Amino acid sequence: MSQIHYAVTHVRQEADRLKKMHTIPFSKLRIVRVSGLHTSQAESLQFVAQTTLPSSNGSNSPIQYLQDVLANINISNALNNTLNNANVNVVVPLTDVLNNDNIAIGQVVGVYVNSAGLVYTIAG
Repeated sequence: MSQIHYAVTHVRQEADRLKKMHTIPFSKLRIVRVSGLHTSQAESLQFVAQTTLPSSNGSNSPIQYLQDVLANINISNALNNTLNNANVNVVVPLTDVLNNDNIAIGQVVGVYVNSAGLVYTIAG
């Protein structure tokens, strides 16, 4: 829960960390859906996000910046997972991986990069 809270309240900082990575191995990507949270937890996250982040309207908003970064991140070895670890190294855009999980880029509300390099993509 603390990583989700951090991801939602430090969108620009985590987007900057992600931007430096350029390409992420599929094995280091995690997708977290916040819709499964209890109502009170989700409301708390929304309240924190609304009170600590500038408006999400406009090109200078943290969410827009995050979406721009996400659009330029690639995932390596994504096809290996689909082909039962066949030795095929194909790099695909992160947006394709998200779309494959029925997540539009606009549904991503934050990212969290931990010290081991795991990237948690937080989708609402």
